[in-house]
Amino acid sequence: MSKVDLRKLVEDIDDFNDWSHTEKVQLFAWYLHTYQNLERLTSTAINDCFNRLNVEKPSSTSVLISNLEKRRPKIVLRDAKGFYLAKAVRDDFAERYASITSGVKIVQLLANLPNDIPNLIERGFLNEVLTCFKCGAHRSAIVMAWNLAYVHLCEFVFANHLVTFNLKWPARHPGAHAKSKVKEIAQREHFSELKESEVLEICRSAGIISADLYRLLEQKLGTRNSAAHPSNIVFTQLQAEEFIHSIVSNVVTQLV
Repeated sequence: MSKVDLRKLVEDIDDFNDWSHTEKVQLFAWYLHTYQNLERLTSTAINDCFNRLNVEKPSSTSVLISNLEKRRPKIVLRDAKGFYLAKAVRDDFAERYASITSGVKIVQLLANLPNDIPNLIERGFLNEVLTCFKCGAHRSAIVMAWNLAYVHLCEFVFANHLVTFNLKWPARHPGAHAKSKVKEIAQREHFSELKESEVLEICRSAGIISADLYRLLEQKLGTRNSAAHPSNIVFTQLQAEEFIHSIVSNVVTQLV
């Protein structure tokens, strides 16, 4: 599983500073299990979490962990390799904080993109995606993520497949091509003469994108349309995460 920074996790827990040492130890144990892939833990590993956050440690972490073993039902279990959280406790923490940590992963994914995106227009859309997602504007984040992916696709076509695209355009959409003031894409701005769905279809027909990527983008375009138009549809954090991750992983970082 992808690593999640501990500091970013606790920053999103509003009352973390008011937690008891016992609560913090359990959170750190869950974090180490889930995001550091540690199946068995030690008091040293827990103390390291306190140190990394510059948070006061318990007077005796070992004694605190031992007390958790004595609870009924047990919070902590132990074998020869070390201690570990009981499944029910791990499940409870996952239910409470998985959305935070998944959100952290999306923020990290977006924050790492600028080095791979030289285009200033794309960087502008990327910054807006990040801003919208961080503030919980999931509908807007979906719309801006689509803009990022679509502009990236058009840039990819312009830089690498312009001749093929221009040849396929009148064959794929003869009526629209005949009515268009622009008869071939000679500038990036000319893509605005076509509908987004038409650009996707031409790219698929010309072999610029695969059939699988076309289906994915067609589906994402439908989601973008639902997000962009006034409706009673609610877009959750998880929906925004899936949309952004799919768009970034399959378009922005792949079409180069």
